[in-house]
Amino acid sequence: MGRSPCVPRGCRNGPEAGRVEPDLRTVVAALVLPTCASLGHARGRRLRLIIADVTRGISDAALADPRPPDIARTVRLLEAAMPAMPASVRSTRIAAALRLQIELTAARARDLEAGRQPLVSDATFEQDLQGLVHAMLAAPPP
Repeated sequence: MGRSPCVPRGCRNGPEAGRVEPDLRTVVAALVLPTCASLGHARGRRLRLIIADVTRGISDAALADPRPPDIARTVRLLEAAMPAMPASVRSTRIAAALRLQIELTAARARDLEAGRQPLVSDATFEQDLQGLVHAMLAAPPP
């Protein structure tokens, strides 16, 4: 089916009128890119470190079923874009992917705050992180 001008790039029109089904790569990019962009300034780096500290005390089940509306909406988009699989596998993968993103961006923030030169460029970090998160969520179920 073709894309209408009001459907975001990377999304397809769904079977029901007015429904948009997200493409997993697009949803992953929408999750990863703003997070990576926040590493470009001190305030964003501090936020990444705080988020990492807070989420270390949160269970995987709570991370995959969040209460804050913005995070819950992101998780619902990820679920809708992922291949069909048992709910327990899906929620485990989402939690693992979110933890990976949180920890890797916190580690990069820590290095940048300490004045250490990152091993890879910002663009490479963004691409690699998107690729890792996508691979974790798109892999066929066991």
